[in-house]
Amino acid sequence: MNNSLTQYQAKGPQGLQAWLTECWWLTAVPQQLNRFRESSPDITLYLVWQDGEAALCEKTERGEFIPFAERQNIKIMSPLTDEVKSRLWLERDYETALRRLLDSDTEESQEEQVINKKSKRYGEVTFPENKDQGFFYSDQFGLFPRNR
Repeated sequence: MNNSLTQYQAKGPQGLQAWLTECWWLTAVPQQLNRFRESSPDITLYLVWQDGEAALCEKTERGEFIPFAERQNIKIMSPLTDEVKSRLWLERDYETALRRLLDSDTEESQEEQVINKKSKRYGEVTFPENKDQGFFYSDQFGLFPRNR
């Protein structure tokens, strides 16, 4: 340990002097080289607006969106009752949020197409991979595990 503190020629994240004299630590390089902890792999899905409803899709390497929820055991939760909605202090609605992103000059015939495009950009959902666990998705509560 003492030897590592006095190695003034050391470069990179392993040497103490490098943290004092170099600026690479201002980037993401240290986190990639010396991970804080190894976590389980994550799955990135997109909540894409198609045909008037939201669908969880996977983005392929070619940029295409294919339905994925069934394979990952994810179900879109049914809408909340009015009684439950009255208890929420903040009501979120994905469709309404996407519609707010529309430009005022967007024609009605192109609205669905623009909403689809915006949902592909902003609808990213990342969660830990767990093939044994089922999940629900709700606009209000996000993605959460199903009780068995």
